[in-house]
Amino acid sequence: MAGLGGIIKFNSENELHGISKDLYYLLFGLQNRGQASAKAITQMKNPSTKVYYYSNGVKYVSLENIKSSHYIYAERKGDGIVRELFDNKVILDLYGESGIGAVSNDQVYKSASLPYRYKMIAVGKDGFLENIEKVKQFLVKQNIPFKKESSEVEIFSKLFHYHFLETSTGAEAMKRCVLGFNEAPGIKGLYSALALTPNGIVALGNGKPLGYVYNSEHVYFASESAGPWSFIKGMDSKNFNETWFDIKPGEIYEFNRDGSFNKETFNTQNKMCSFEWAYFARPSTVIYNKESGNVRKHIGKQLVPKIFNNIRKVGGDPEDCIVVPVLDSGNWYGVGVCEGSKLPFIPGLYKNKYSLKSFILDYQENRDQEVLIKHIPSVIQLKDKEIILVDDSIVRGTTMRIIVDFVKKKANPKKVHVVAGYPEKRYACPYTSEGKDKLIANEMTTDMIREKIGADSLTYGEHRMWHGILGDDCCYRCEKRRVV
Repeated sequence: MAGLGGIIKFNSENELHGISKDLYYLLFGLQNRGQASAKAITQMKNPSTKVYYYSNGVKYVSLENIKSSHYIYAERKGDGIVRELFDNKVILDLYGESGIGAVSNDQVYKSASLPYRYKMIAVGKDGFLENIEKVKQFLVKQNIPFKKESSEVEIFSKLFHYHFLETSTGAEAMKRCVLGFNEAPGIKGLYSALALTPNGIVALGNGKPLGYVYNSEHVYFASESAGPWSFIKGMDSKNFNETWFDIKPGEIYEFNRDGSFNKETFNTQNKMCSFEWAYFARPSTVIYNKESGNVRKHIGKQLVPKIFNNIRKVGGDPEDCIVVPVLDSGNWYGVGVCEGSKLPFIPGLYKNKYSLKSFILDYQENRDQEVLIKHIPSVIQLKDKEIILVDDSIVRGTTMRIIVDFVKKKANPKKVHVVAGYPEKRYACPYTSEGKDKLIANEMTTDMIREKIGADSLTYGEHRMWHGILGDDCCYRCEKRRVV
């Protein structure tokens, strides 16, 4: 998973620091989508003032195109979070009036999503590419050079450059990247992408979230509306639908330096993953006019009768329970359960804000340890209480097993009733690293899972609830083995 961001400040050639600070804020606002690494690439056209090259970890490249236009590219990449990689000195060194960047959870180099620049083209992506080696083989036959170990974005960037040289627009070049053209294969998969070109930025929607904010001075691209929401003046709840626009699967937008834009479309069967609303997206992110936190709240509210029924089956008293969310993703499901049940909401698990998302770590032992240091149960508030422990989902089952065991041993509650807002993930998604052998619901019944994680009762969300809110515009393949 990755978070993409991009900015153009229109009609601002020669401006040294046109977008660097806003690009930093944008990537910082997308930090929930990636904590392993980050990268930014900015572009400045025809600098009229002397550009000073500092040594703050920023790489510079100076290029000229066939029209004798001069471009300065500044790049900053590293492991870790945005705030650690982009201090004030680095921000001042990211020259230019346009740029793209990304935060990433990728642990394996070959699946990297961070922007890669090839000559005057830089591409970043979020998602999963199926046939990227086939694309590379084609490019090698065209005598395009590659490193020994090539990342997906390097191949994507070089394919885009190949088509860009032969087309009149970046949007058409991106369309050829997706669909293929003549002998060149198209890139199959579920993904979104941003391409920085000498003319502007090209944005592709193909199943992963992406949108933009467009005004007279700028265009901002982001994987989530929550990215630009906090710092763009004039963007508020009153005019949100007039300022934020989703780029849906099958849409390509190209915005130019002068503020003009054009759009291309193509046919695709890709749909937005419903898990974006369930877990990936920030609660304040709006996708297809549905705020993810609000969706989670409605699911929690609808689950109350099922939760109460399951609690009574094991001899529990639902009227005497307290609702405890697993932070942070369980918060809004918990709010919904409270609204529907009138039970008290007790944030009895305290989150260590310096911890990582456990699912991004590479070894199970590391994930288990991260869960322990991330969730700290209350000493007093859970003792001798019957608690409803609410989380977004259960995938492997290891995280919830550790949390339940930890809560029981440390906080000594009377009973622990577990609620997962998302339905059982029974089937492997072809676009993630989660094979069906890693999905606990693929191998066990609900009651077996309950025993495995140590819960007194276990309640899952239901497909009909999610489909009732999100409709047919989403993919539910991991729970229903079909796109819709």
